[in-house]
Amino acid sequence: MAMSSLSASLYPAPPQCPLRLLYLVHQFYPDYRNGTEKFALQLAQSMQRSDQQVQMITYGGRSFKGQQRLWRWLGIPWLQQRYSYAGVPVLALRHARRQPHYHDQIEDESQRALARRFLRRWRPDVVHVCHAMRVSGFVWAAHDLGIPTLLTLTDYWLLCPKFTLVNSLGDFCSGPAQGSACRQTCPELDADFVRRRLALAEQLVRGAAAVIAPSAYLAQVFEREWPWLKPQLVPYGIHPWTQNRRQVAENTPLNFVYAGSFTRHKGVHILIEAFRGVQSATAQLRLYGKGPYEAALRAQAAGDPRIRFCGVYTEQEAGQVFGAMDVLVAPSIWPENRPFVVHEALASGVPVVVSAVGGMVEGIEHGVTGLVVPPGDPAALQVALQDLVECPQQLHAFKAALRALALPTVEAETAAYEALYRQVLGGADETAI
Repeated sequence: MAMSSLSASLYPAPPQCPLRLLYLVHQFYPDYRNGTEKFALQLAQSMQRSDQQVQMITYGGRSFKGQQRLWRWLGIPWLQQRYSYAGVPVLALRHARRQPHYHDQIEDESQRALARRFLRRWRPDVVHVCHAMRVSGFVWAAHDLGIPTLLTLTDYWLLCPKFTLVNSLGDFCSGPAQGSACRQTCPELDADFVRRRLALAEQLVRGAAAVIAPSAYLAQVFEREWPWLKPQLVPYGIHPWTQNRRQVAENTPLNFVYAGSFTRHKGVHILIEAFRGVQSATAQLRLYGKGPYEAALRAQAAGDPRIRFCGVYTEQEAGQVFGAMDVLVAPSIWPENRPFVVHEALASGVPVVVSAVGGMVEGIEHGVTGLVVPPGDPAALQVALQDLVECPQQLHAFKAALRALALPTVEAETAAYEALYRQVLGGADETAI
Protein backbone atom coordinates (compact mmCIF):
# COMPACT_ATOMS: atom_id res chain seq x y z
CA MET A 1 0.00 0.00 0.00
CA ALA A 2 1.40 3.39 -0.96
CA MET A 3 1.82 6.23 1.49
CA SER A 4 -1.49 8.10 1.74
CA SER A 5 -2.06 11.83 1.85
CA LEU A 6 -4.64 12.95 4.38
CA SER A 7 -6.81 16.02 4.02
CA ALA A 8 -9.92 17.16 5.84
CA SER A 9 -12.05 16.29 2.80
CA LEU A 10 -11.42 12.55 3.28
CA TYR A 11 -13.54 12.45 6.42
CA PRO A 12 -16.96 13.81 7.32
CA ALA A 13 -17.14 16.65 9.80
CA PRO A 14 -16.18 15.18 13.20
CA PRO A 15 -18.74 15.12 16.00
CA GLN A 16 -18.72 18.13 18.29
CA CYS A 17 -18.04 16.32 21.59
CA PRO A 18 -14.84 17.82 23.07
CA LEU A 19 -11.70 15.69 23.22
CA ARG A 20 -9.03 15.49 25.90
CA LEU A 21 -5.72 15.60 24.04
CA LEU A 22 -2.31 15.00 25.60
CA TYR A 23 0.67 16.24 23.58
CA LEU A 24 4.20 14.95 24.17
CA VAL A 25 7.28 16.82 23.00
CA HIS A 26 10.95 16.51 23.92
CA GLN A 27 11.39 20.25 24.63
CA PHE A 28 9.16 23.29 24.47
CA TYR A 29 8.72 27.02 24.68
CA PRO A 30 9.86 29.45 25.94
CA ASP A 31 13.36 27.96 25.98
CA TYR A 32 13.15 26.11 22.67
CA ARG A 33 11.51 27.51 19.54
CA ASN A 34 12.41 25.12 16.73
CA GLY A 35 10.13 23.48 14.19
CA THR A 36 8.88 20.56 16.29
CA GLU A 37 8.05 22.86 19.18
CA LYS A 38 6.22 25.19 16.79
CA PHE A 39 4.26 22.26 15.37
CA ALA A 40 3.21 21.11 18.85
CA LEU A 41 2.26 24.61 20.01
CA GLN A 42 0.41 25.51 16.83
CA LEU A 43 -1.61 22.29 16.86
CA ALA A 44 -2.45 22.52 20.57
CA GLN A 45 -3.64 26.11 20.17
CA SER A 46 -5.71 25.19 17.13
CA MET A 47 -7.37 22.36 19.04
CA GLN A 48 -8.15 24.73 21.89
CA ARG A 49 -9.84 27.06 19.42
CA SER A 50 -12.03 24.16 18.31
CA ASP A 51 -13.03 23.59 21.97
CA GLN A 52 -10.81 20.57 22.69
CA GLN A 53 -9.03 20.29 26.05
CA VAL A 54 -5.26 20.04 25.74
CA GLN A 55 -2.27 19.36 27.96
CA MET A 56 1.40 19.56 26.92
CA ILE A 57 4.07 17.40 28.56
CA THR A 58 7.73 18.12 27.96
CA TYR A 59 11.14 17.49 29.47
CA GLY A 60 13.07 20.11 31.40
CA GLY A 61 14.17 23.38 29.93
CA ARG A 62 13.05 25.58 32.80
CA SER A 63 14.57 26.47 36.16
CA PHE A 64 13.26 24.39 39.03
CA LYS A 65 14.40 26.97 41.63
CA GLY A 66 15.91 24.82 44.36
CA GLN A 67 13.46 21.97 43.86
CA GLN A 68 16.29 19.73 42.67
CA ARG A 69 18.22 19.55 45.98
CA LEU A 70 15.11 18.99 48.08
CA TRP A 71 13.63 16.31 45.86
CA ARG A 72 16.98 14.56 45.52
CA TRP A 73 17.31 14.57 49.32
CA LEU A 74 13.77 13.15 49.61
CA GLY A 75 14.59 10.43 47.10
CA ILE A 76 12.01 11.66 44.56
CA PRO A 77 13.37 10.86 41.09
CA TRP A 78 11.37 13.39 39.04
CA LEU A 79 11.11 17.15 39.29
CA GLN A 80 7.83 18.58 38.06
CA GLN A 81 6.75 22.09 37.18
CA ARG A 82 3.51 23.43 35.73
CA TYR A 83 3.24 26.60 33.68
CA SER A 84 1.28 28.02 30.79
CA TYR A 85 2.68 29.18 27.48
CA ALA A 86 0.49 31.15 25.03
CA GLY A 87 -2.56 29.69 26.71
CA VAL A 88 -1.37 26.07 26.56
CA PRO A 89 -0.97 24.29 29.93
CA VAL A 90 2.44 22.63 30.24
CA LEU A 91 3.82 20.03 32.63
CA ALA A 92 7.64 20.04 32.51
CA LEU A 93 9.55 17.07 33.94
CA ARG A 94 13.20 16.60 34.71
CA HIS A 95 15.29 14.01 36.52
CA ALA A 96 16.29 15.04 40.01
CA ARG A 97 19.70 13.60 39.23
CA ARG A 98 21.37 14.50 35.96
CA GLN A 99 21.19 11.86 33.20
CA PRO A 100 23.92 12.79 30.68
CA HIS A 101 22.90 10.34 27.93
CA TYR A 102 19.16 10.37 28.51
CA HIS A 103 18.43 11.87 25.09
CA ASP A 104 19.55 8.56 23.51
CA GLN A 105 17.17 6.36 25.51
CA ILE A 106 13.84 5.00 24.27
CA GLU A 107 12.67 3.50 27.55
CA ASP A 108 12.65 4.62 31.18
CA GLU A 109 10.76 2.49 33.68
CA SER A 110 10.62 5.21 36.34
CA GLN A 111 9.05 7.65 33.89
CA ARG A 112 6.74 4.92 32.64
CA ALA A 113 5.44 4.37 36.18
CA LEU A 114 5.00 8.12 36.74
CA ALA A 115 3.21 8.36 33.39
CA ARG A 116 0.76 5.58 34.21
CA ARG A 117 -0.29 7.44 37.36
CA PHE A 118 -0.69 10.69 35.43
CA LEU A 119 -2.68 9.09 32.61
CA ARG A 120 -5.06 7.36 35.01
CA ARG A 121 -5.68 10.73 36.66
CA TRP A 122 -5.92 12.98 33.59
CA ARG A 123 -7.64 10.36 31.37
CA PRO A 124 -6.81 11.65 27.87
CA ASP A 125 -8.82 10.41 24.91
CA VAL A 126 -5.74 10.46 22.67
CA VAL A 127 -2.00 10.86 23.26
CA HIS A 128 -0.28 12.67 20.38
CA VAL A 129 3.48 12.12 20.26
CA CYS A 130 5.12 15.13 18.60
CA HIS A 131 8.57 13.89 19.62
CA ALA A 132 9.31 10.92 21.90
CA MET A 133 12.80 11.92 23.03
CA ARG A 134 12.96 12.17 26.85
CA VAL A 135 9.19 11.53 27.17
CA SER A 136 8.96 8.00 25.77
CA GLY A 137 7.81 6.69 29.16
CA PHE A 138 4.45 8.35 28.49
CA VAL A 139 4.17 6.58 25.14
CA TRP A 140 4.83 3.18 26.71
CA ALA A 141 2.38 3.97 29.51
CA ALA A 142 -0.32 4.91 27.00
CA HIS A 143 0.26 1.58 25.25
CA ASP A 144 0.04 -0.20 28.63
CA LEU A 145 -3.33 1.42 29.37
CA GLY A 146 -4.83 1.03 25.91
CA ILE A 147 -4.98 4.77 25.20
CA PRO A 148 -4.70 5.37 21.43
CA THR A 149 -1.54 7.18 20.39
CA LEU A 150 -0.76 9.16 17.27
CA LEU A 151 2.89 9.54 16.34
CA THR A 152 4.08 12.36 14.11
CA LEU A 153 7.56 11.74 12.71
CA THR A 154 9.34 15.09 12.93
CA ASP A 155 12.94 13.92 12.52
CA TYR A 156 15.05 10.73 12.50
CA TRP A 157 15.58 10.29 16.23
CA LEU A 158 13.76 6.96 16.39
CA LEU A 159 16.12 5.54 13.75
CA CYS A 160 19.35 7.42 14.47
CA PRO A 161 20.92 8.12 17.88
CA LYS A 162 22.46 11.22 16.26
CA PHE A 163 18.98 12.09 14.88
CA THR A 164 20.49 13.86 11.83
CA LEU A 165 21.16 10.82 9.58
CA VAL A 166 24.64 12.20 8.98
CA ASN A 167 27.29 9.60 9.70
CA SER A 168 30.72 9.98 11.27
CA LEU A 169 32.26 10.40 7.84
CA GLY A 170 30.14 13.49 7.30
CA ASP A 171 28.01 11.81 4.63
CA PHE A 172 24.25 11.49 4.40
CA CYS A 173 22.94 8.15 5.64
CA SER A 174 19.95 6.42 4.07
CA GLY A 175 19.08 4.65 7.33
CA PRO A 176 20.53 2.25 9.91
CA ALA A 177 19.72 -0.95 7.95
CA GLN A 178 19.05 -2.77 11.22
CA GLY A 179 22.33 -1.41 12.56
CA SER A 180 24.66 -2.67 9.83
CA ALA A 181 25.11 0.81 8.34
CA CYS A 182 25.89 2.19 11.81
CA ARG A 183 28.64 -0.38 12.34
CA GLN A 184 30.31 0.65 9.10
CA THR A 185 29.99 4.44 9.15
CA CYS A 186 29.49 5.27 12.87
CA PRO A 187 31.85 2.77 14.52
CA GLU A 188 31.99 4.79 17.74
CA LEU A 189 28.39 3.73 18.48
CA ASP A 190 28.04 0.52 20.47
CA ALA A 191 26.55 -2.05 18.06
CA ASP A 192 24.50 -3.85 20.73
CA PHE A 193 23.08 -0.54 21.93
CA VAL A 194 22.09 0.43 18.37
CA ARG A 195 20.42 -2.92 17.76
CA ARG A 196 18.47 -2.86 21.04
CA ARG A 197 17.50 0.75 20.47
CA LEU A 198 16.13 0.02 16.99
CA ALA A 199 14.12 -2.93 18.31
CA LEU A 200 12.57 -0.75 21.02
CA ALA A 201 11.86 2.02 18.53
CA GLU A 202 10.08 -0.39 16.22
CA GLN A 203 8.00 -1.74 19.09
CA LEU A 204 7.08 1.82 20.12
CA VAL A 205 6.02 2.75 16.58
CA ARG A 206 4.07 -0.48 16.06
CA GLY A 207 1.98 0.40 19.11
CA ALA A 208 0.76 3.66 17.57
CA ALA A 209 -2.78 3.79 16.23
CA ALA A 210 -1.62 6.09 13.43
CA VAL A 211 1.74 7.32 12.19
CA ILE A 212 2.01 10.63 10.33
CA ALA A 213 4.82 12.30 8.39
CA PRO A 214 4.88 15.99 7.38
CA SER A 215 7.09 15.28 4.33
CA ALA A 216 7.25 12.50 1.75
CA TYR A 217 11.03 12.23 2.15
CA LEU A 218 10.83 11.59 5.89
CA ALA A 219 8.16 8.94 5.38
CA GLN A 220 10.26 7.18 2.75
CA VAL A 221 13.28 6.97 5.08
CA PHE A 222 11.18 5.22 7.73
CA GLU A 223 9.51 2.95 5.18
CA ARG A 224 12.93 1.90 3.90
CA GLU A 225 13.87 0.73 7.41
CA TRP A 226 10.46 -0.69 8.30
CA PRO A 227 8.63 -1.71 5.09
CA TRP A 228 5.49 -2.53 7.08
CA LEU A 229 5.12 1.14 8.04
CA LYS A 230 2.91 3.29 5.79
CA PRO A 231 2.79 6.80 7.29
CA GLN A 232 0.00 9.17 6.33
CA LEU A 233 1.13 12.49 4.89
CA VAL A 234 -0.10 15.58 6.73
CA PRO A 235 2.08 18.60 5.85
CA TYR A 236 2.64 21.28 8.48
CA GLY A 237 0.06 24.03 8.35
CA ILE A 238 1.82 27.26 7.41
CA HIS A 239 1.03 30.70 8.77
CA PRO A 240 2.02 33.65 6.53
CA TRP A 241 3.62 36.30 8.71
CA THR A 242 3.10 39.07 6.17
CA GLN A 243 2.93 39.68 2.44
CA ASN A 244 6.38 40.88 1.42
CA ARG A 245 6.03 44.01 -0.75
CA ARG A 246 9.69 44.85 -1.28
CA GLN A 247 10.58 45.95 -4.81
CA VAL A 248 14.11 45.51 -6.11
CA ALA A 249 15.93 47.13 -9.02
CA GLU A 250 19.38 46.73 -10.52
CA ASN A 251 21.16 48.63 -7.74
CA THR A 252 18.95 47.65 -4.83
CA PRO A 253 20.95 46.34 -1.84
CA LEU A 254 19.67 42.81 -1.17
CA ASN A 255 18.85 41.57 2.32
CA PHE A 256 19.69 37.88 2.68
CA VAL A 257 18.41 36.24 5.87
CA TYR A 258 19.02 33.03 7.79
CA ALA A 259 16.59 32.18 10.61
CA GLY A 260 16.97 29.12 12.81
CA SER A 261 19.23 27.51 15.36
CA PHE A 262 22.99 27.98 15.38
CA THR A 263 24.08 24.35 15.19
CA ARG A 264 26.60 22.89 12.80
CA HIS A 265 24.16 20.70 10.87
CA LYS A 266 22.15 23.80 9.94
CA GLY A 267 25.05 24.83 7.70
CA VAL A 268 25.26 28.49 8.77
CA HIS A 269 29.05 28.28 8.46
CA ILE A 270 28.57 27.32 4.80
CA LEU A 271 26.41 30.41 4.30
CA ILE A 272 28.92 32.74 5.97
CA GLU A 273 31.76 31.36 3.85
CA ALA A 274 29.69 31.77 0.70
CA PHE A 275 28.49 35.27 1.55
CA ARG A 276 31.97 36.52 2.39
CA GLY A 277 32.90 35.74 -1.19
CA VAL A 278 29.99 37.70 -2.68
CA GLN A 279 31.20 40.80 -4.48
CA SER A 280 28.89 43.55 -3.24
CA ALA A 281 29.45 46.43 -0.85
CA THR A 282 25.74 46.84 -0.15
CA ALA A 283 24.34 43.31 0.19
CA GLN A 284 23.46 42.37 3.76
CA LEU A 285 23.30 39.03 5.58
CA ARG A 286 21.17 38.97 8.73
CA LEU A 287 21.42 35.92 10.96
CA TYR A 288 18.51 35.32 13.34
CA GLY A 289 18.83 32.66 16.02
CA LYS A 290 20.92 31.31 18.84
CA GLY A 291 22.69 28.10 19.73
CA PRO A 292 25.91 26.40 20.79
CA TYR A 293 27.71 27.19 17.54
CA GLU A 294 27.23 30.96 17.76
CA ALA A 295 30.70 31.83 19.04
CA ALA A 296 32.34 29.95 16.17
CA LEU A 297 30.03 31.63 13.67
CA ARG A 298 30.78 35.09 15.05
CA ALA A 299 34.49 34.40 14.77
CA GLN A 300 34.04 33.25 11.19
CA ALA A 301 32.04 36.39 10.29
CA ALA A 302 34.41 38.81 12.04
CA GLY A 303 35.69 41.59 9.84
CA ASP A 304 32.75 41.60 7.41
CA PRO A 305 30.45 44.49 8.43
CA ARG A 306 27.77 43.25 6.02
CA ILE A 307 27.03 40.29 8.33
CA ARG A 308 24.86 40.97 11.38
CA PHE A 309 23.75 38.70 14.21
CA CYS A 310 20.22 39.74 15.13
CA GLY A 311 19.21 37.41 17.97
CA VAL A 312 15.88 35.60 18.10
CA TYR A 313 12.76 37.34 16.83
CA THR A 314 9.43 36.93 18.61
CA GLU A 315 6.14 36.07 16.93
CA GLN A 316 5.21 39.73 17.30
CA GLU A 317 8.34 40.70 15.37
CA ALA A 318 8.04 38.00 12.69
CA GLY A 319 5.95 40.10 10.31
CA GLN A 320 8.55 42.87 10.33
CA VAL A 321 11.41 40.38 9.83
CA PHE A 322 9.77 38.59 6.90
CA GLY A 323 8.61 41.87 5.42
CA ALA A 324 12.15 43.31 5.35
CA MET A 325 14.01 40.37 3.80
CA ASP A 326 14.56 39.80 0.08
CA VAL A 327 15.73 36.20 0.20
CA LEU A 328 15.65 33.53 2.91
CA VAL A 329 18.63 31.16 2.82
CA ALA A 330 18.40 27.68 4.37
CA PRO A 331 21.86 26.06 3.91
CA SER A 332 21.28 22.85 5.90
CA ILE A 333 23.78 20.02 5.57
CA TRP A 334 21.46 17.33 6.96
CA PRO A 335 18.28 15.91 5.37
CA GLU A 336 15.76 18.12 7.12
CA ASN A 337 12.12 17.16 7.32
CA ARG A 338 10.03 20.16 6.23
CA PRO A 339 11.45 23.33 7.82
CA PHE A 340 8.79 25.73 9.03
CA VAL A 341 10.83 28.84 8.29
CA VAL A 342 11.27 27.93 4.61
CA HIS A 343 7.56 27.51 4.04
CA GLU A 344 6.71 30.54 6.17
CA ALA A 345 8.95 32.54 3.84
CA LEU A 346 7.17 31.14 0.78
CA ALA A 347 3.77 31.90 2.32
CA SER A 348 4.95 35.43 3.08
CA GLY A 349 6.02 36.03 -0.52
CA VAL A 350 9.78 35.66 0.10
CA PRO A 351 11.88 33.66 -2.40
CA VAL A 352 14.23 31.08 -0.89
CA VAL A 353 17.62 29.54 -1.53
CA VAL A 354 17.74 26.04 -0.03
CA SER A 355 19.99 23.00 0.05
CA ALA A 356 18.94 20.12 -2.19
CA VAL A 357 18.51 17.64 0.63
CA GLY A 358 15.73 15.83 2.46
CA GLY A 359 12.27 17.30 2.53
CA MET A 360 13.55 20.87 2.20
CA VAL A 361 12.87 21.01 -1.51
CA GLU A 362 9.31 19.70 -1.37
CA GLY A 363 7.08 22.44 -2.76
CA ILE A 364 10.04 24.44 -4.15
CA GLU A 365 10.68 24.62 -7.87
CA HIS A 366 14.23 25.63 -8.81
CA GLY A 367 14.26 28.81 -10.85
CA VAL A 368 10.56 29.42 -10.26
CA THR A 369 9.94 29.97 -6.54
CA GLY A 370 13.60 30.08 -5.52
CA LEU A 371 16.93 28.40 -6.01
CA VAL A 372 18.14 24.94 -4.96
CA VAL A 373 21.88 24.39 -4.40
CA PRO A 374 24.01 21.37 -3.47
CA PRO A 375 24.33 20.95 0.31
CA GLY A 376 27.67 21.73 1.95
CA ASP A 377 29.02 23.50 -1.14
CA PRO A 378 29.95 27.12 -0.31
CA ALA A 379 31.18 27.76 -3.86
CA ALA A 380 27.84 26.77 -5.39
CA LEU A 381 25.97 28.82 -2.80
CA GLN A 382 28.21 31.82 -3.47
CA VAL A 383 27.42 31.60 -7.19
CA ALA A 384 23.67 31.56 -6.45
CA LEU A 385 23.88 34.56 -4.13
CA GLN A 386 26.13 36.48 -6.52
CA ASP A 387 23.68 35.85 -9.36
CA LEU A 388 20.86 37.34 -7.29
CA VAL A 389 23.01 40.35 -6.38
CA GLU A 390 23.89 41.01 -10.01
CA CYS A 391 20.37 40.43 -11.32
CA PRO A 392 17.91 41.16 -8.47
CA GLN A 393 15.06 41.69 -10.93
CA GLN A 394 14.64 37.91 -11.19
CA LEU A 395 13.14 38.04 -7.71
CA HIS A 396 10.05 39.67 -9.27
CA ALA A 397 9.30 36.49 -11.21
CA PHE A 398 9.90 34.38 -8.10
CA LYS A 399 7.49 36.53 -6.09
CA ALA A 400 4.85 36.36 -8.82
CA ALA A 401 5.06 32.55 -8.77
CA LEU A 402 4.76 32.55 -4.98
CA ARG A 403 1.47 34.43 -5.17
CA ALA A 404 0.01 31.47 -7.04
CA LEU A 405 1.56 28.86 -4.73
CA ALA A 406 -0.92 26.89 -2.64
CA LEU A 407 0.54 25.95 0.74
CA PRO A 408 -1.17 23.83 3.41
CA THR A 409 -3.01 25.98 5.94
CA VAL A 410 -3.14 25.68 9.70
CA GLU A 411 -6.90 25.12 9.41
CA ALA A 412 -6.44 22.17 7.02
CA GLU A 413 -3.79 20.61 9.27
CA THR A 414 -6.04 20.99 12.32
CA ALA A 415 -9.04 19.44 10.56
CA ALA A 416 -6.91 16.53 9.36
CA TYR A 417 -5.61 15.76 12.84
CA GLU A 418 -9.00 16.11 14.50
CA ALA A 419 -10.40 13.67 11.96
CA LEU A 420 -7.57 11.27 12.79
CA TYR A 421 -8.18 11.60 16.53
CA ARG A 422 -11.81 10.69 16.10
CA GLN A 423 -10.98 7.91 13.66
CA VAL A 424 -8.63 6.13 16.09
CA LEU A 425 -11.09 6.65 18.94
CA GLY A 426 -13.66 4.72 16.95
CA GLY A 427 -11.65 1.55 17.51
CA ALA A 428 -10.41 2.27 21.04
CA ASP A 429 -11.51 0.46 24.18
CA GLU A 430 -13.09 3.23 26.23
CA THR A 431 -12.82 1.21 29.45
CA ALA A 432 -9.10 0.59 29.10
CA ILE A 433 -8.01 2.89 31.93
